[in-house]
Amino acid sequence: MFRIVLVDDCECSRELLRQYCGEVAGLELTASFADPMEALYYAQDNPFEVAALDVMMPGMNGVELGKRLRELYPGLVLIFVTASKEFAFDAYELEAAGYLLKPYDAEKAHAALERATRLCTGPAKRVYLRTFGHFDVFVDGKPLCFSRQKSKEILAYLVDRRGGIATVDQIVAALWEDRAGEACVRACYQTAFKDLRKDLERAGVGEILMSNRNQKAIDTGAVECDYYDLLAGDRQALEAFPGQYMADYSWAEPTTAHCAQVKASHIYE
Repeated sequence: MFRIVLVDDCECSRELLRQYCGEVAGLELTASFADPMEALYYAQDNPFEVAALDVMMPGMNGVELGKRLRELYPGLVLIFVTASKEFAFDAYELEAAGYLLKPYDAEKAHAALERATRLCTGPAKRVYLRTFGHFDVFVDGKPLCFSRQKSKEILAYLVDRRGGIATVDQIVAALWEDRAGEACVRACYQTAFKDLRKDLERAGVGEILMSNRNQKAIDTGAVECDYYDLLAGDRQALEAFPGQYMADYSWAEPTTAHCAQVKASHIYE
């Protein structure tokens, strides 16, 4: 089941597309918004695979929203809904699954939504990240051994950021908390990060790590992760959470508490 979010400032348009989503197998509507900024805020903690976006909206147009959502989820499938062909080229640049020109009928809506589900259906992700309890990485079902414990911890920290950018200073401050001011620590980090890259490349999954000078991140669209599933409200992940998260790392304690809150909120729904 693939999760879809609708963003359209027109209530009638949202309700119509909501109806069509319910008629397409494999799609689960998880949220709809009139305000693009509310949708962007929601996306920070709630992953989804498909977004249907109105192009002409106040404050932020749908194309810009689509770009920002893709920064969070690079594999996100986009459908644009509009009364104008003005932004068709921009939608094409983002490789949208569909471009629904208002007024559209059920046949066209179903075609776009079904195409979106087909685009979501790809090969199984090779990398599985287990964060409940201790942090471990599995590639094709086999555990990945790291050259250094700090290399593994750097990856864990990036996983915790859920695709958000982490600077070298942020990583050093978290992982070398008591020694961050020492001159030799930066060299320790550089060695650990270099070995992390080698470990991932040796396993054939180097693409999950994104690096641009001082900015590091993980491609969340290229991995499966129990933590991400829990945030998405996946019942199996919610039941599996044991109350521990990346237990070896003190910097992960706030996320442990957040996971517990998420689980509790679903239990009492």
